[in-house]
Amino acid sequence: MSAIIFIVETLLSLALFVVLARLLLQWTRADFRNPLCQAIVRLTNPLILPLRRILPPVRKVDTASVVAVVIVAFVEVAIIFALHGVTFPGPLIWVRMVALEISRTLLWTYFAHAIGAGDGLRARVASVSTADPRRRGPRSLAALGRHRHSGHPHPPALK
Repeated sequence: MSAIIFIVETLLSLALFVVLARLLLQWTRADFRNPLCQAIVRLTNPLILPLRRILPPVRKVDTASVVAVVIVAFVEVAIIFALHGVTFPGPLIWVRMVALEISRTLLWTYFAHAIGAGDGLRARVASVSTADPRRRGPRSLAALGRHRHSGHPHPPALK
C-alpha cells in the first residue's frame, strides 16, 4: 500500500509542478517557442483553456492559471488525505495545507534550479535559440559575435 501511496503522491506533485511551471513561465514572459515550454502548454491546456473561458485575466495576471494551480493543489491535498485515511480537516487547516503544498513545490522548483538542474536546461535553451537556420546544428559562440554579412566582429561597445 505504501508503494501505491508513493506513486500517487509523486504523480500529483508532478501535476502541480507542471501547472505551477506554466504560471511561472507566463509571469517571467518566457519564450513559448521553446520545446519544453510547448510541452508544458500542451499538458496544461485541458485544464487552463476551459477556465480561461470563464475567468478573464486581471491586468497582466492570467487568473485561469492561478486558479488551476489552486485547484490542482486542492485535489492533491484531498487525495493525499484520503490515501492516508485522515478525516478531512476544517476549512482553515485545509487552506493552510494547500498553501503549504504550493509553497513546497515552488521552493523545490527554485532549489532544483539553484543547484544546477537549470544549467542543463539553460544550455539546451541556448542551443535551440542560437540555431542557425541555414545549417542543421547550433552556431558556435564565436559566430554569435559576428555580423552575418561581413564576418567582422562587433565593436567592443556593441558586445
